[in-house]
Amino acid sequence: MEQLEASMHQGSEQKMPSFNLPSKILCKVINIQRRAEPETDEVYAQITLLPEADQSEPMSPDALFKNLKSAQYIHFARH
Repeated sequence: MEQLEASMHQGSEQKMPSFNLPSKILCKVINIQRRAEPETDEVYAQITLLPEADQSEPMSPDALFKNLKSAQYIHFARH
């Protein structure tokens, strides 16, 4: 998305590409990296998503949490 946004600002005469994507894509989180900007110490998470093969709606919100074990709290600190 960031690359698409950056390409939009390069030239005002370019036509906006049409990707015909659905309004939402169900994905699985496959990786989370916690990071901090070196200059500002602003913290953020870089999340890698993998689209699900089955794009049908989940039955209920509870179905999304069935496979989760207990809540995990993770923190990090910059030294």
